Amino acid sequence: MNILITGASGGIGGELARSYATSGNHLGLIGRNVSRLNEISSQCKSLGASVTTGQLDITDKTALKAWIEEFDRAHPVNIAIANAGILSTIDSSLNESLNSIDEILCVNFISTLNTIHLVLEGMKKRQSGHVVIISSLSAYRGMPYFPAYSASKSALNTYFEATRGLLRKNGIFTTIICPGFVDTPMISALPVPSILKTHPERAARRIKKAIDRKQHVLDFPFHHRIGMKLLDLMPSRFVDWVMLKFFRL
Repeated sequence: MNILITGASGGIGGELARSYATSGNHLGLIGRNVSRLNEISSQCKSLGASVTTGQLDITDKTALKAWIEEFDRAHPVNIAIANAGILSTIDSSLNESLNSIDEILCVNFISTLNTIHLVLEGMKKRQSGHVVIISSLSAYRGMPYFPAYSASKSALNTYFEATRGLLRKNGIFTTIICPGFVDTPMISALPVPSILKTHPERAARRIKKAIDRKQHVLDFPFHHRIGMKLLDLMPSRFVDWVMLKFFRL
């Protein structure tokens, strides 16, 4: 099986790469951190997988297109996991800069769509495949500490919910993954108690199980998901107060 993973040099991406690193699997790993990418590649090879790495930024459309097309020709992609993403938070004046917003939407939404659409070209010809979108529980309710990130993930959910049925007609499954706080360097600066964080290895196990089952949506952990659902039932003023208190704003 051939598996493509973007953001493979990050916490969740690296764990997902290792979880798929078995004999007979060929991994296409894309990441920006070359030393981390090489380290994960070596670990995956030691576990029995063959690996092709791409040290590139997914916002570079030309480089991304060339790399994915070459990889798909040599190793027709069975599963594509769009995991790459970045986070920005509000500043001391409780604002988020327009430059940060632009970068977040470009990486988390536009470049994720570019990645998936490039992979879909081959999958549609083969009438088979599985695309996986790593979103976030913040897609369900905007978080005041990182509004653009929440918006980008909400956009991903909406887009792939809308296209899921269309892709299925082409023999392609879609899985949307919405984790809560996963204990990776990306969220290390957030004011979140450690008890509310999920270890990346545990998160990867849950994600892989959902992919294996061809689950449409996975949101976890359970108590975070229930909490987000409950917020929809509460008065908006109370919800705003709770969110500001939680993030100490």
